[in-house]
Amino acid sequence: MVLTVTEPARTKILELRAQEEEPETLGLRVEVTGVQGVEYTYDLTFDPIADADPAAGDVVDHQGDLPVIVPAESVDPLRGRRSTCR
Repeated sequence: MVLTVTEPARTKILELRAQEEEPETLGLRVEVTGVQGVEYTYDLTFDPIADADPAAGDVVDHQGDLPVIVPAESVDPLRGRRSTCR
């Protein structure tokens, strides 16, 4: 598991996802987009689960009813490892 989504956060995220078209096909994509000072900046979107590419290193972790998609280049930063971000 790359990151953990708490139960209250998961409930809210699932409520928001339910407002999307075909919500059952979407996962929460968490991408590290850069660095600001000593902290990473993030982009959170609902993306099709089918677009994730595990063969390329993307991680799809199902946390209850919520699939969490982490692109390959964001895995190490989210695990606390230094990485170059674009």
